Amino acid sequence: MNNVTTNLGECIKNDIIVHEDSVSTKKEYSTLPKEAHKFIGEWNQVSTDGYDLFLKEVMNLSWMTRKIALHIKPKSTWYIEDEKLYCKIKLVGLKTIVEQYGSESLEFYENDENINNVTWHMKVFWDPQKPGVLCTDKCCPEYNKGRKIEVRRWVDASCLYISHTWAPGKIFTQKCVKDL
Repeated sequence: MNNVTTNLGECIKNDIIVHEDSVSTKKEYSTLPKEAHKFIGEWNQVSTDGYDLFLKEVMNLSWMTRKIALHIKPKSTWYIEDEKLYCKIKLVGLKTIVEQYGSESLEFYENDENINNVTWHMKVFWDPQKPGVLCTDKCCPEYNKGRKIEVRRWVDASCLYISHTWAPGKIFTQKCVKDL
């Protein structure tokens, strides 16, 4: 996975290599927020709300393609390695996506592994007002009319919640439970 990272106007190309079988049990949380460890584990999506509208309005998918997509249930594996939080998302029929999060805000451009010629402008950060909420603001000209999509992730006692806000009052939410 190649990322072009922008930091104070510099462009840096990073190759992030994550081994398919690596699920770290390291207890190194020194640079990550203390809540980061709550994400660790394997999570299965059990419900969504607003997903069909998101696929229609943001992703511009046809009715038939949306009906197929609604039946695909992502499985995510979260782990900590080298003091960074990783999320590996598996979707049937698509390439596995690996996302990386650190303790500091990071802004970069990322090619979409599953959609040719689409590059997202991403900003990843921990919400300073809500401890434990991991945020991604992303946009690209091809989707959502170039407007920002705000993704928020948090874990409560038993569930991982993910919300995607793409316009005022337009929210797609996911609820995931941990594999035991």
